[in-house]
Amino acid sequence: MSGGAFSNAAMSGRNGGASLDSERSNYVRKIRRKRRVKWALCYVGPDGRRHSETTEAPTREAAKLLLAKKVRDLIEQKVSGLATQPALTFEEFAKKYLAHQASAVEKRSYERNEAMIHNQFLPAFGKRKLADIRPRDIQEYLNERAQTVYKRMNGTTKKIAPATVDREYQTLKGMFSRAIDWDCALVNPVKKVKLRKYEWRKQRILALDEQERLFGAFQLNDRRKYLADIVTVALHTGMREDEILRLPWADVDFSTKKIIVRSTNENPNKGKRTRPIDMSGKVQAVMARLYMAALKACKGDPLAVQKRYVFVNPRTGTRYKDTKIGWYASLKDAKIAGLRFHDLRHSFATRAVQGGCKLPALQQVLGHRDITTTMRYVHMLGVDLNDVVDCVESFESKQGGVTPKMEAALG
Repeated sequence: MSGGAFSNAAMSGRNGGASLDSERSNYVRKIRRKRRVKWALCYVGPDGRRHSETTEAPTREAAKLLLAKKVRDLIEQKVSGLATQPALTFEEFAKKYLAHQASAVEKRSYERNEAMIHNQFLPAFGKRKLADIRPRDIQEYLNERAQTVYKRMNGTTKKIAPATVDREYQTLKGMFSRAIDWDCALVNPVKKVKLRKYEWRKQRILALDEQERLFGAFQLNDRRKYLADIVTVALHTGMREDEILRLPWADVDFSTKKIIVRSTNENPNKGKRTRPIDMSGKVQAVMARLYMAALKACKGDPLAVQKRYVFVNPRTGTRYKDTKIGWYASLKDAKIAGLRFHDLRHSFATRAVQGGCKLPALQQVLGHRDITTTMRYVHMLGVDLNDVVDCVESFESKQGGVTPKMEAALG
């Protein structure tokens, strides 16, 4: 901010904000949002750029007082040097950000973010100063990414998925928010960019007749038979593929009939989030059979079994990395189209809701942080709103029907 601007602001502050509306460097303005009148503070920051902050001030005079305080704070920051705009480039900040992420997020999340930053963000913004990146630059980048066409392994081409663009948008926004927290940036340009809403991929649920054909396909080839056990666990626990393949015997408790699902983060400094899942009868049968096989392989030593993974590839002696080859071959033999392994998790959740499972309990089993994610399965089922209304009358009838006063009021 120029010295003159700060001088005017300081004078305005000493006068109690009375002349702020006439000063074009700092002023308050009325805005309307969702049919409500609000007051915004408009001021020039230490970076020389204009900023606007919405407040909850009920009146113009209250907003003027907030603006005066804001300007005084900016002056103090300017004098102390705390708000001096750093000259970091996006690439320099990205290194700091990834170093933090390595110990703050799970390994798979870190690897995904690292690839996104190196392959997409650095070519677009790497040499630019953080302070020079504007909302229009972010918008142009996202627009270009939304039109990107890539070549698939089979030679065909495909447009990049909207979900991929959304993930990059969220990652960029998170990076700039972290830059502000670390005093590496003063504003988040991504917050002023709005992505166009798009239709999420329709959830694919495994039908019971498809399930029969799929398990039949597993038996057509000896090298695919192991999938029957993995799919059984997925359909009866809702666990993700990676959670199943990483499951050690130490986290299978036959005494309590529970499976403990842990975070895949390998950093010992991060608190691990765990969730227990009850084993159904079918899952218990699978686990008991596999445990006996593991005990035999370990020559009857139960301590050695505890150090092993539940699903071990006999050819490599260690866990399966993924199920893609056997999975897609089995789908082809079973004549099932458009089914991903992750859809087994959706199938579990949908069947649980249809069976009367309460959403908070389902949320805990699936490991969702936000219950709105779990609510998707209710929407997928197309719950009849009339059923909800009927439930109210059913409750009243169980409690003795309509009260005399209500009956009299209804005539």
